[in-house]
Amino acid sequence: MDPNLRALIYERSLYVGLAEQILALLPADDEALDALVAETVATNDARAFNYILISAVAGSRRVDARHLAKGTALIANGDWLCCLAWKMHGDVAEHLVAATRDTVMNLEVAAAALIAAAVWCIDHRDGVQHPDLVPQARALARIGNVLRNKDSMLAALAEMLDDNDLRAVLRAKHRAFGSAKMLPTLRSVAKAYFTVCHAPVAALIVERPYEAANTGTHIRRAVPRIGRNEPCPCGSGKKYKRCCFDKDQERLRHSSDVPGKTKAEVMEEPEPYLTAKKIQTIPAYEVARLDVLKIAPKLLPYYFKMVGGHLLLDEAATAFEKLGCETEELQRAWNFIAFFTIKKQRLDIAQRLMKVRYKDEPPPDTVRLGFRLLLAKEDPARYLELMEEAAKGALTSKDGEWLVNFAHGIMMGSTPALGIHCARSLIPFISKKDATLLLGEVEKARDRLKLPPEDPVAELLERRFAEEIADGGKDAEELRKARERLNAKATEVNHLKESLEQLRRNIRLQEKKDAPTSTPQQPNAAESQELRDLREKVRLMKSSINERNQERATLRRELGQAYADLQSLRAEQSTPAAPEAPDAEDALLLPGEVDGNQPPRLIEFPHKFHDTISHLPRQVSRTALALLGRIAAGDPTAFTGAVRLKGTQDVLRVRIGADHRLLFRLLPEHVQVIDLINRRDLERCIAGL
Repeated sequence: MDPNLRALIYERSLYVGLAEQILALLPADDEALDALVAETVATNDARAFNYILISAVAGSRRVDARHLAKGTALIANGDWLCCLAWKMHGDVAEHLVAATRDTVMNLEVAAAALIAAAVWCIDHRDGVQHPDLVPQARALARIGNVLRNKDSMLAALAEMLDDNDLRAVLRAKHRAFGSAKMLPTLRSVAKAYFTVCHAPVAALIVERPYEAANTGTHIRRAVPRIGRNEPCPCGSGKKYKRCCFDKDQERLRHSSDVPGKTKAEVMEEPEPYLTAKKIQTIPAYEVARLDVLKIAPKLLPYYFKMVGGHLLLDEAATAFEKLGCETEELQRAWNFIAFFTIKKQRLDIAQRLMKVRYKDEPPPDTVRLGFRLLLAKEDPARYLELMEEAAKGALTSKDGEWLVNFAHGIMMGSTPALGIHCARSLIPFISKKDATLLLGEVEKARDRLKLPPEDPVAELLERRFAEEIADGGKDAEELRKARERLNAKATEVNHLKESLEQLRRNIRLQEKKDAPTSTPQQPNAAESQELRDLREKVRLMKSSINERNQERATLRRELGQAYADLQSLRAEQSTPAAPEAPDAEDALLLPGEVDGNQPPRLIEFPHKFHDTISHLPRQVSRTALALLGRIAAGDPTAFTGAVRLKGTQDVLRVRIGADHRLLFRLLPEHVQVIDLINRRDLERCIAGL
């Protein structure tokens, strides 16, 4: 890239004047411009990609849509993506759908990419949508919390496409997506995105530069504090205000969280300044630019967690080729990356990983079945042999995790439909927890196969839930309510199915009546109005059954959670807590409890704490939140059992039941919640503090 262009891009935030200057410095030849855009994508230079793309498109320069396949993840704003993508050249829908399938990005940007693809198909393909658009939308809908902007955007997409299966998946997360009250809002959102896609790019560029406030971190001075009348440290002999003051003021504008370094300097070589917290919060394109050889060894587990979660599989394979795979820690990271390699069916990455860890040897049986199947992908005989061996093992194994991996490996490979049948055969025999997990994978496989989201095996799992724990007693109130709701919904679905069968019988009878007047050449014209009405009723009835089945799936999950909560509660009541080993948890604590005479404080929760409590037993989450409320209020009894940690004496620990621990700090005005963890993770969590 031209140094003058790079200096301009990193000077300040984008505005009209800067976009015009960048446009003037872009190569005049379209091929050279294409190569420049490709360079920014290949180097994951998000700022350069955005600035060059916006300036070029605003200036009516030709930019190929193929850059969106990897470049979409570099765009942080969904509106910008919609506006830019619609004006690029080539098959925009193909590359946007590929981006959501093959890269990890901000969820709202991913939803915007699918909306932009749908709008482009409406305008350029006469409304014929990309075949993978709805399956990708369904897969995206299953990710993340309920009622985020992403889900509302996908609900608007479902209305735009009039797709009942996507509606059903969203409705399973929250019933509001199926309400008539929300429908006008969703249609308004869909209409707004049509407007955004057709809007001129220049209309979205601000008139004046805006320097965003630094948030989320402490900013350190890029130059030391020097008095204006002091001698300039450069050694010129002049006063500071008459020498380097103006230059240093400009440098201060670009201060970073590293003392003495500007943002550009830190970005140029970020590895020495990484921390465990920072490496887990930087975006994917910055993770991809890291040099694994410059990262501190203690941070490597976090690095591999991020490259795996962001599907940066090429970068992960390159990292293992540089580091090897000799230590136990690297082998755990290798197993983690292998899982995502199976998920994306990347044979080239699997072969590179194999060469690093096992050289020219065949993979042992301890390697995931899905990984071994992927390596045999191009050898049908070996592929079939591996599946037969695994199927034999599944007939005798009692290890629920192994059985789940068996079915999951087949579903993720070249035979997802066969994998669904394998999963169905296992669900009656494995634990309810493993069965629920496997059912979730079946639903994802059905998304990829473009099948209706509800699988019939869910009814079998539903019956299993009704067999094991009695719902008598006051402690089973939630369980009884969940079971009643599910039974009522099952009855409703059965009535609808009976009505559907009756409609189909009526259609067959009406077809016989209309048969003498119909002709093979014009069957539709010969149909009576009564027959057409019956067909429309069948269509609406099918849609209604799909909706009820998704509601039933949601109620089924609620019932499973109620069972788990009741089991946990009864286990705590019937089994005394196991005594703590004196050399284990007690060795990490200081003697004596905290003084219960405390003032009222506000509660400060960590990022994603809702995700933490949502994955714990409901009773544990309720107890922890109730206790935090009492601690914040200064209730003296709430501090009973609260003790300080030896390693970090400002951190307190309190028990939540027998198996969970709440860690927090008492600040002057806040109760700072650190984490809610299983007690076996306490030592590891302390080490991280």
